[in-house]
Amino acid sequence: MRPTMMGLMVFSGIIGVTLMLSLACGGAAPPAATTAPAATVRPAATTPPAAATQPPAAVACAADARVIGPVGETLKFDKEKLTAKAGSAVTVCFKNISTVNQHNWVLVKQGTKDTVAVAGIAAAATGYVPVSPDVLAKTALVNAGQNGVATFTAPAAGKYQYVCTFPGHNATMFGEFEATTP
Repeated sequence: MRPTMMGLMVFSGIIGVTLMLSLACGGAAPPAATTAPAATVRPAATTPPAAATQPPAAVACAADARVIGPVGETLKFDKEKLTAKAGSAVTVCFKNISTVNQHNWVLVKQGTKDTVAVAGIAAAATGYVPVSPDVLAKTALVNAGQNGVATFTAPAAGKYQYVCTFPGHNATMFGEFEATTP
């Protein structure tokens, strides 16, 4: 049986399509008719500088700090209320005992926690805390297993709110801060 020109073209087309599918699906290209490349010498593996391999420095909590954190992996603070005398120096140490979640602690004017948190969604570069006159004090965004500290002067006597402004956390992760009369 003698192949026809049309049969050869169909056969060549099938081989070409098969080769293209093989290459697209991770098959190896046919070996090229070239000489083997010269051997190359790879540099010895180097160890990065010590500073690059060390975890970030731990933030210590002062002995007189008001310590607060999440309740495990839940989106709740372990304290529903913090107090301080109006005008006093206050240090809040946020101990993020979560093993997976990032959190922050943000003190805001009464009734503004949700507005601040929603505005914070667009503020990823600043730890999800917007620049706002409603924000009175804040920690940085705290990675799991780390601490964050906020040091500030307690506002005028009255009730305020604190909230985690990481997206989605503000619905359940908030509390009350009361500045009492000195």
